[in-house]
Amino acid sequence: MNSNSLTQRYLFKLTTSILIVPLNLVMISFISRSLGPNLFGQYRYLIYFFTMFSGFLGFGGNFLTSELAKNHKDKLLISFYQVFIILGWVITGIILIVAFGLNKLIFLFPEISNHGYVFLAFLLAYITFMTQMYESISDATGLTKSSSIINLISKFFGVILLIIFIYLVNWINLYSIMFISIIMSLISAFLFAYILWSNNIDVKLFKISWVDFKNKFKQFFNYSHPLLTLSIVTFTLGLFMRWGLQLFGGSAEQGYFSFSDSFSGFIIIFGNSITPLLQREFSITYNDSDNERMKLIFERSLLIFISFTSLLSIFVLFNTKTITMLIGGNSYNSSILSTQIMLFYPIPYIANNILYSTCYATNKTKLLRNVQIFIVILNTIITFLLIAPQKYWGLNLGAIGFALSLVAVTYLNHIILLIYCSKMFDLNWFNLIFKYLRIIGAFMIIGLFCFFLDKVLTFNPIYILILNAFLYFSVSILLMFYLPSLVGFSNININEYIKIVKLKFSNIFKTI
Repeated sequence: MNSNSLTQRYLFKLTTSILIVPLNLVMISFISRSLGPNLFGQYRYLIYFFTMFSGFLGFGGNFLTSELAKNHKDKLLISFYQVFIILGWVITGIILIVAFGLNKLIFLFPEISNHGYVFLAFLLAYITFMTQMYESISDATGLTKSSSIINLISKFFGVILLIIFIYLVNWINLYSIMFISIIMSLISAFLFAYILWSNNIDVKLFKISWVDFKNKFKQFFNYSHPLLTLSIVTFTLGLFMRWGLQLFGGSAEQGYFSFSDSFSGFIIIFGNSITPLLQREFSITYNDSDNERMKLIFERSLLIFISFTSLLSIFVLFNTKTITMLIGGNSYNSSILSTQIMLFYPIPYIANNILYSTCYATNKTKLLRNVQIFIVILNTIITFLLIAPQKYWGLNLGAIGFALSLVAVTYLNHIILLIYCSKMFDLNWFNLIFKYLRIIGAFMIIGLFCFFLDKVLTFNPIYILILNAFLYFSVSILLMFYLPSLVGFSNININEYIKIVKLKFSNIFKTI
């Protein structure tokens, strides 16, 4: 795979991710305003609970993406993984039904008395997991453009459904939100399946013998078993932390943190959409023993995505109050400080995704296990001390404490993995940190300039936000054009990006 192809897929995915952001903003605004902090907190807690379970079920690894990148015609691998996941979810569903029938799991869902919410969240998590699996197959087999457009289409239909339910049907509650989310995931799943079938990638179920299933399971277990311990620890302690916030802070604090997390989520979506592409390239280059190319992709990816993440995070940071009012309304004013803290989270999160992809592609799963177990345990201790009430020797900081702990340990996690990966590529990790700070500092200066300029104006807050955005992004884009090396680009990259955007979006729907 040549570098131009990777750059084109990078930039196409990035551009469609940018188009998805306004749709996500509309959706989160509708959902958060309609439900309010309490129900919104319950909704996000349930989604988080079963999303964590999904990660646990797959041992937290990226076996499918890594192996398909090396051989995307391995139909047995796709069949195996589908059957494995379906069996896992069916068994779990049966256990969940029995446990609820015996009133054994009520303690896991404080303040959530409606069991229907729990089972809908379970169904949604399963469909979403299968959809993400098909998306991973699409990215691993080079169908990046099609998968990007599918995500755009599903988000568009989601907004349409929300408008219909709010303004025409007048049915908007936690049930309807779950229903809309399930419909969106089903649309995406069917579109992904269609794209894969039309490109001769067989995703039919149960086309694997018992012997082949056992052989593939051995291959999967050999790759993933170092992560099994990590998955158990992450699943258990991750749920314990969010359960603690739900128990000590209640659904309201859960709602405030979830609202804050949504802001960082808008920014993280850029990095998450690119991660499968990176892992695919890392897997291919590692398989080809092309260490120099892998080193180039590694360093350039870190700088480029830290630049984009910093650009967006710092803009929202200086406009948090206005944006909170526009999206969530006055009922979420208590989330402003936790939101500002969480805006420092996407930078190390996206950078960590690149480091994870490097480790997965080079089969360094034991390293990930050891580092992540240490980080999760440390995060649990710090989180408990920050969110627990005083009678448990805590500071009772609720959403603010949860955000502080998460951001702090994510930065620590990044530094540890960066040191290791830098040694692997013979890079100076301290020099990379300096480049990070230079990028973040540049955008902070621009953000401060726009922020203080707005302070002398007396316009409507929305007009000030628009003016701030125009000034901030105009100056930042000029900076990237005239000093592209600051953000990991070159003049060739910039010109190629403009060319690709013009070509691809002139006939966007023809690429499906």
